[in-house]
Amino acid sequence: MIDFKLKVIKECESSNTYLLNLAKKGCAQGFSILALKQSNGKGTRNNKWISNKGNLFLSTFIQPKVDKSHWSEISIILGFSLYQYLLSLGIDKSFIRIKWPNDILIKYKKISGILVEVFNNFCILGIGLNVDSAPLKIDTGKDAICLKELIDTKNLKLQDMSNSILKIFYHNYNIWSNYSLKPFHEKINKILAYLNCTIRFVYDNTTHSGKILGINHLGYLKILTLNNEFLYLSSSETIIYEGL
Repeated sequence: MIDFKLKVIKECESSNTYLLNLAKKGCAQGFSILALKQSNGKGTRNNKWISNKGNLFLSTFIQPKVDKSHWSEISIILGFSLYQYLLSLGIDKSFIRIKWPNDILIKYKKISGILVEVFNNFCILGIGLNVDSAPLKIDTGKDAICLKELIDTKNLKLQDMSNSILKIFYHNYNIWSNYSLKPFHEKINKILAYLNCTIRFVYDNTTHSGKILGINHLGYLKILTLNNEFLYLSSSETIIYEGL
């Protein structure tokens, strides 16, 4: 089990960028940053993460020992860890879904996003979690929700929350490092957003439609196209559009 260490900082441009600089200087695996304020938070596909005060901005540094072809699975492992953390807060499990490969939804509204940045021999994992407020749809194009709308958050401390999330993640990361996705595969498929729904997606620079059937043992999204063909989509080549 990796002994993670959490450092809390008042402000930075991006917790991922801050931690990347420390990783280049040789910090230990498990080193993590909780930023209380971000001036330029990072989202996936070069999008900006809206960093409202009181929300959680957490990054952690890992050096996976498994073959690099499996590193794309880390995002879904972290997503499952966030699912488990939200359950521990008392949120109804029927409300929580993982939108493959890097968003957590509650009542089909985004509450958390994951950014996995892969480098030569390490990864920086970023987590944004809406605690006190959620960004407006006009700013992101997506419906969002925060913990404050669901539970009493007055006794929740960002540092304690971060330690709890990291404890769950590193437990799962240790299992994944030894057994890959096999121990998680069935559990994740039960909580995927838009399961058995027809969605639109971009594949090979062309827009297609198909039904989500789940993830395979490598974490790829299995799609049944309208032509009754199976496609296995990786996050690096695919953009998922929400249900038709």
